[in-house]
Amino acid sequence: MRRGFSLPGVMALCLFTFALFLALSQALEMNRHRLAVAKHREAAVWLAVSGADWAQTQAAKGRLKSGQTFRSPDFQQGYFEVRLGPNGAVVSKGVAANQSHTVNRKAGQR
Repeated sequence: MRRGFSLPGVMALCLFTFALFLALSQALEMNRHRLAVAKHREAAVWLAVSGADWAQTQAAKGRLKSGQTFRSPDFQQGYFEVRLGPNGAVVSKGVAANQSHTVNRKAGQR
């Protein structure tokens, strides 16, 4: 009776381990990418909502007039663009990395 492993058996085990490592590495990379996209999407939503809140506050103070647009300075994660429409309606677009989100609010809506 022989003890130990044969060369083809060891090679097959090494190949299987390497293939498993590659598959796990690809899965981790895909998950990392999805998390980054979700993070940027969430940042874009928050920027759009913040822009809409800011525009409604400025309109209430009389600093932003109907038909006027404003683009915020670049923040660390992105920026927002707002447009005040007729009757105080606000369109706000938040942009973070390559993700964007638009919020449309009617006058008086929060």
